[in-house]
Amino acid sequence: MKIKAYGILKQYIGDKDYLKIDVPEPITIVELFSKVGIPEKYVFVVEKNGKAITKDSVINDNDEISLIPFISGG
Repeated sequence: MKIKAYGILKQYIGDKDYLKIDVPEPITIVELFSKVGIPEKYVFVVEKNGKAITKDSVINDNDEISLIPFISGG
């Protein structure tokens, strides 16, 4: 599975463009957060293969996941 993270979430994947992990069985997004160590509260939008999904959606090893944080400004 390929995981892309943006903004403050990028620090959780080692400040790389993406993180590649093996997921032998389908898991939910929440389980992925736990596996990778990303705090769920910082994630605003999750995309699976370019389409927005909910955090209880099931994902597979061949999916590309994008994690988009809340945006703040002043």
